[in-house]
Amino acid sequence: MWHVSRSEQTARTLVLIGLVLDAIGFFALVVVGLIFLTLPVPPIFYGLLLVGGVLSLVWLVLVYALSYTRIRDGDLEEARTPTLVFAILSLITGGIVPGILYLVAYLMLGQALDQMEAQQAPARSPSFPPPVPLLSGPTPTTATAPPTDSKGCPNCGQSTALPARFCRNCGGSLW
Repeated sequence: MWHVSRSEQTARTLVLIGLVLDAIGFFALVVVGLIFLTLPVPPIFYGLLLVGGVLSLVWLVLVYALSYTRIRDGDLEEARTPTLVFAILSLITGGIVPGILYLVAYLMLGQALDQMEAQQAPARSPSFPPPVPLLSGPTPTTATAPPTDSKGCPNCGQSTALPARFCRNCGGSLW
């Protein structure tokens, strides 16, 4: 059994709260649809509510299957991208609070992955050059190689310390 970090717990809780809020929206559509059945309204409203209800139900299933269950099962890397997609789509479609929750969960998943990688990585000694002794005259300048404990991002070129798998600047994969 693996150790569940605080970041992973937070991400799982945030996605679950977002799911609950989305479920409340689904049930609100159902209730409004039932109310419209008793009122003399044009049939187009029934069609819109039916389509909205079906899409909401599909949305709930997708968020649960692709984000929440993966986080619950410890597959954080596979849950990270769908969680970001759900955050963006929620924000675009007006689900501001669930969208923000999914976005923060995405960030927490990144922290949890970084913590897991730091725990699994063997301790490395830095490969810096030895210190240069001080001289009484002008000091010669020597070019030093960058430390080998970092990798340049193929997307943005930013140097990121290893063993991170994602760029701290743009979030792109380093591998």
